[in-house]
Amino acid sequence: MTPPDNYGEKPKALTTQEKQNWNKFLDFVEANGMKNNPILDQRNKGVGLSLLQKFNFANPKNALSMDIVPSVQQDIHDYRDSLIKQWKAGKIEATPDIKSEADIMPQISPVDGWPGTKTLSHRFPVATATIKTPEGTVTKDYGVDTQVYDKDRGIAGSK
Repeated sequence: MTPPDNYGEKPKALTTQEKQNWNKFLDFVEANGMKNNPILDQRNKGVGLSLLQKFNFANPKNALSMDIVPSVQQDIHDYRDSLIKQWKAGKIEATPDIKSEADIMPQISPVDGWPGTKTLSHRFPVATATIKTPEGTVTKDYGVDTQVYDKDRGIAGSK
């Protein structure tokens, strides 16, 4: 198995549903004991793509396109870029181990269309917010739609 032929093209934007399904796929990878397994990086074995096929067969309602990997990789890169911009602008606080932008998500895969260990270790983040209203405290669940979360928080530059 090889990566899709279109991996060199500009990947399409992912929908919220595709991001949710990707996270479910990563749960499947982990449940099958393959998270961080070095065999995923052996392209001649095609294990990552085989896992995606198995996930799709076992989960037809959450099936992902076989050419989704470049879009996932691009979205993860875009998310990292957004975090770096927010961090540099002082809009978010980093953990103490982050001293430079190189420390923010340093182990992400290049956009190469291959579902190896790096690609299969990054989930789409989920967001919730606790809001105080006159009626009491309300929790809003944004799920993987972090763009709306950032927009609601007034963070400019989010996609």
